Amino acid sequence: MDCPFCGKTMRRGGISADEGSLEWLTDGNEGPESGLEDRVLLTCAFSPEVEAFYCPDCRQMIVPVPELETVPKMLRETVDLVTDTVTDGVKQLRKDWEARRAERREEMKWKKRKGKDPWEW
Repeated sequence: MDCPFCGKTMRRGGISADEGSLEWLTDGNEGPESGLEDRVLLTCAFSPEVEAFYCPDCRQMIVPVPELETVPKMLRETVDLVTDTVTDGVKQLRKDWEARRAERREEMKWKKRKGKDPWEW
């Protein structure tokens, strides 16, 4: 990849977190035993290694960031799923209740008619 700032070729590597420190390493070099020119230390922490491109001339780094689901988005999807499930359950309970109520009404109607002359209904 060419550097968008100076036009020279960037070095391909990755960013990995090790015990809370974040560092850029060239491909094939890992850990403190790699030379200083092969490492760029950063101050924040990531969990997995991510691909990165570093330009030693302008000291610029490009990190392609994959589209990740954010916590609020995942939470919203979970809440929506639970809401839909509960709503469907409530609708089914309502249908069951209405069916039982209709059955009870029909039973009460027949109980009232029991023992009466059919012509009196």
